[in-house]
Amino acid sequence: MRNETAAQGFDPNEGADAVAVRAAEKLLADAAELTHIDPATLSSDELLTYTGLLGNITRVVEGQQVANVGDIARRSDVDAGFTGLAARHGSRSPAVLFEKVTGVKNSTAYRYARVAEDAAPRVSDTGLPLDPIFAKTAEHLHDGRIGLDVAEVVTSLLGPVRARVAPENLDWAEEKLLGNATGAFGKAPVSAETLRRQARLFVSVMDPDGVAPSAEELHEARKLVFRHLDDGSLKIAGTLSPEQAVQITPCSTPTCRQELRRRS
Repeated sequence: MRNETAAQGFDPNEGADAVAVRAAEKLLADAAELTHIDPATLSSDELLTYTGLLGNITRVVEGQQVANVGDIARRSDVDAGFTGLAARHGSRSPAVLFEKVTGVKNSTAYRYARVAEDAAPRVSDTGLPLDPIFAKTAEHLHDGRIGLDVAEVVTSLLGPVRARVAPENLDWAEEKLLGNATGAFGKAPVSAETLRRQARLFVSVMDPDGVAPSAEELHEARKLVFRHLDDGSLKIAGTLSPEQAVQITPCSTPTCRQELRRRS
């Protein structure tokens, strides 16, 4: 597990708090110069180079934020001996506190929190430090080689099959996905969406049968979302339990119609 308290180029005798804040303030000050850059004045090649460099910066920041929200969650766990960081700041969860501090939207905060559960350092029930569940993904995040999107693909698709797949196969899949995302195998890096398709293929091979959702899981998965559109119409989307689906599904087969007549 990494335990770095000093950044390169800073006084090694400086405390961790001062190093972190000064490094972030320096990055923010340097980033302010970007506001003077007009993309329209750049050549086509330099525009792409500039865009790619900003993408690299984004990945570094996202990797740090995953670690940050993971530590916020750790310090919010009263069972682990902490006083509850989120609760002390009037937040019902670490994700909500992260949302308040950073200003990201609610769904983005929860994406960070979910990734942190699998790709940030943990603490055991006895208070001992534990490596992240997906250690390679955490390392890639820390080094800025991947960002939130790629880490989310790896953790969200490989995580659910961990208990049913041999550890060596899971390690292979994680390493392969990370290599494809970063171009480590001599090919161009793939997008997060392409990586998601690859991850689904890996999962289907490693866990062909899967586990059918239980009745309780299907019941909990119910939801309806109502969205008012600009033209005044209402868009409805959602998921119904099998029992609810039967009640509203049109009865089109002869057997079904006969059953309905028999019951009426």
